[in-house]
Amino acid sequence: MISTEKIAAVLAEYDLIAPPSLCEKVRLYVECLLRWNQRIALTAITHPEEIVREHFAESFVAAKFFNLQTGRLADVGSGAGFPGLALKLYVPALAVTLIEPSLKKAAFLHEAARTIGVEPVEVLQKRFQDVCRPEGFDVITSRALGRFDEFLVWSRSAIAEKGLVMLWVGESALAEVPKDAISWAWRAPYRLPQTRNRYILAGSPS
Repeated sequence: MISTEKIAAVLAEYDLIAPPSLCEKVRLYVECLLRWNQRIALTAITHPEEIVREHFAESFVAAKFFNLQTGRLADVGSGAGFPGLALKLYVPALAVTLIEPSLKKAAFLHEAARTIGVEPVEVLQKRFQDVCRPEGFDVITSRALGRFDEFLVWSRSAIAEKGLVMLWVGESALAEVPKDAISWAWRAPYRLPQTRNRYILAGSPS
């Protein structure tokens, strides 16, 4: 397993400040993730240090770069909880809703949230198309979801005024995102640190 000291060292490579309390929660999350991963497919990455790099650090940097401090966040297709549950861990003031259609993965998300002590976290075992909140979400995140047209149509109806959509994508997927679809204003892609071809694409309804 990985130590809290090693977790802090890895996150420091991304210019992320990680107090011991945060590193301990990350350590518990990694243990929970690997234990559940033996039963259901949650992640193809099984080396603890790489989990911290590719799952946690690449979630945390978004909070820093986009200055996430508070608000309502919906994570679509949460799977193993990235980036949504990780962002709740890094920014506790966020009100996070994890949207995951798989019953088993939703069960993991409940357990992971309880294990790392960031409750309340709302876990919805639903398709994102079936989620409707009159007040809207301030931030909508998704990692490697695909189906961009359908996702953006839903996001436009689900996002609050001046809200932000954030997509974790590979370089090849950048061309697949219809940047002019339904009048979205897209920022320049943010290349994730220490990667060649992974980005966060952020935009708002215009």
